Amino acid sequence: MPPTSKHTLPVALALSLLCLRAFGGSEDPSPSEPTFAPLALTVVHINDHHSQLDAFADTTLNLDGTATRVDLGGFARVTSAFQRYANRSDVIKLHAGDAITGSL
Repeated sequence: MPPTSKHTLPVALALSLLCLRAFGGSEDPSPSEPTFAPLALTVVHINDHHSQLDAFADTTLNLDGTATRVDLGGFARVTSAFQRYANRSDVIKLHAGDAITGSL
C-alpha cells in the first residue's frame, strides 16, 4: 500500500471544491467548452496544536533584537480567529490533527 500523508484528505477536499466551483454552471454553457468562474477562497488551517488549550503566558520572544513578552496560543485565540470568518461563505476551515497530548 502506498504511503499517505495526513494532508491528503484536506488537500483532496480543497481541490474538489475548487473543481466544483470552476465548472459550476453559467447562463449559456457550451457542452464542448467548460466555463470558469473566478473563485475567492480563504483557507483557515491549524495543525499540531497537541491539545494545548491553555495559552503560554508571559513568554519572551526576541523580535528584531528586542525581547518582547507575549501570551502565545491557547484555544480561546483559535476560536476567536475562526469566529471572524463565521458569516463568510468563501472559507474552508481545516484542522489537520495531532490533538492528543497537551494541557487537556
